Amino acid sequence: MNLYETNKNHSIVLFFITLFLIGLNIINFNLEIPFLIIICFFLISTIGITHGALDNLKGYKILKIYKIKHKYIFYLT
Repeated sequence: MNLYETNKNHSIVLFFITLFLIGLNIINFNLEIPFLIIICFFLISTIGITHGALDNLKGYKILKIYKIKHKYIFYLT
C-alpha cells in the first residue's frame, strides 16, 4: 500500500465517522460530555496524528512543483 492509498483510506474513514456523528446530532441523540471527550481523543490520536505526520511529505511535493528550494517556507505558511 503506497502513501496515496494510506492517506485516502484515512480520509474515507474520517469522513464516515464525521457523517455518523452528524447523524447522531440530527436525530438529537444526546451523548454525555465524557463520552464525547473519549470519542474526540480517539479520533485525534488515531486519525489526526497520522494525517498530520504526512504533512511534511505533501509539503515537499508542493515545493518541488513550485520549484522552491527552502523548506522553511512551507512550515511558516
